[in-house]
Amino acid sequence: MLQITAQAITEQEILNLILNDRVADALRAVEGVEESAHSLRTLLKQAAHRPDVFPELTAPYPTHFAISPSYTCNIACEMCNAGFHIDPQPYGGRDFLSPQSWEEILPWIKDATHWCFVGVGETLDSPYLNEFLEKGIDKYTLVTTSGVGLTRRRLGELMNRKLDCLQISFEGDTVVGHGSGRPEYSQNLWEKIELVQEMKQELASTTPHLELHITVNLENLSQMNALFEKAMLRGVEHIVLFPMSVNREAGGALVEAVYRQSFAENYEGGRSFLNEIADRWRAKGLHVSFNEYQKLKEATTPCSYVDNTLLFSGLNVPPKVCCGSLDMPHMPEETGAKAYWNSFPFRYLRYLMFCQPEQRQPRDCQECLATHPARYFETMREEMSADTLDTVTIYDLYREASEAKRKLRYEEARLQFLMLLDGNLPDNLRSGVWFHLGEMDVLRGEMEAARDCFENALRENFAHKKAFAFLYLVYRILGAPDYQERQPKTPLRIRS
Repeated sequence: MLQITAQAITEQEILNLILNDRVADALRAVEGVEESAHSLRTLLKQAAHRPDVFPELTAPYPTHFAISPSYTCNIACEMCNAGFHIDPQPYGGRDFLSPQSWEEILPWIKDATHWCFVGVGETLDSPYLNEFLEKGIDKYTLVTTSGVGLTRRRLGELMNRKLDCLQISFEGDTVVGHGSGRPEYSQNLWEKIELVQEMKQELASTTPHLELHITVNLENLSQMNALFEKAMLRGVEHIVLFPMSVNREAGGALVEAVYRQSFAENYEGGRSFLNEIADRWRAKGLHVSFNEYQKLKEATTPCSYVDNTLLFSGLNVPPKVCCGSLDMPHMPEETGAKAYWNSFPFRYLRYLMFCQPEQRQPRDCQECLATHPARYFETMREEMSADTLDTVTIYDLYREASEAKRKLRYEEARLQFLMLLDGNLPDNLRSGVWFHLGEMDVLRGEMEAARDCFENALRENFAHKKAFAFLYLVYRILGAPDYQERQPKTPLRIRS
């Protein structure tokens, strides 16, 4: 959590002040920061005493939170999108959410109704999970797990702490999934589910409720009826289906084996089949959903995560607003949880998600598997068939343009950046190009043009902190954009 002291602060900390709505404080601080760019000083002086932006786009603080207590996993599924298929310690040796980090998070989530413990790796690996659950005896608690570490003793510990829901991830027999398609892994998983029901009977308990999370691909698609039947016979109450995403190699390329097993080449066929299966088993009394939705569609908006939850893995990184790749640009600070929740980046996200057409949303949202699966798989097809980018040349050109800008050769830099935009660029680099163009527009006094550039920068990379701060200041100077109405958020499926 960012702490601003009387000591000299950096430009990054000043940007954080701006994004946490402390613009007057940022103006006072910027005068003592030699590294601060002239453009930032210029904007702060003009914006500091102007009206706030989107003050009406606030929201009640959420009651549902997800917490990641573990960053370890020993299964190494080929389809893993957390990095364990590449490195057994992809998070730099960080294994677990520590008790100290938990205490930092606790003020943010103490008034919640629901806590969901979902490890970046295997949730049950955390040696502190029992301690965390004890703090949530009065909450609805959910734990997700592969089931591998679910012993009678471990299950007893969870039940003693009033666990409400146990969600087990399992795909049946597929070589890219949990257990790599080994029959003994599947048999062991069903035995773990039977163990849960056996202990519930022994203890005369109705909890934990059992959910099965199934990642679906071409290999296990034909197994759905059999999986559903086995699950229902063993008392599984709810099945959550989700199409398999395509993960990446260490160098960034798509994992071809996972791509070939995904729905990338025929999403419509997979979607139609899964919807039929879901309807059939709902008629038999089984609860089936696609995350928060009843149908798998080409697109489902607004996103069910936005304005409903935050995801925590410690306060040394910004809380996430969803399970996808969208990241917030700023750190929490001493103003607290509710101020952070309604700070400008959150208000701007609500503006994009609830008040604007989808084309204005961040690229991460427009191509998200959860909300735009058809478009997501389209981008996967395009990437798989595209020529490899010459990133060395692209970054050389980017550095040349940046150097020309640094040396105040603005027209030369502008032409070079515009040439880069005409080509195929990585999203983060395209965001940087738009930011540089916008900053030069600020220096020329072209605030409308700068606004458009900063909006484009954030569409390509929502976590671009400097573009976010500059856009906020430009909005204060020009006035907030108008919009006609605010759509309601998507309600969460409430577990109780």
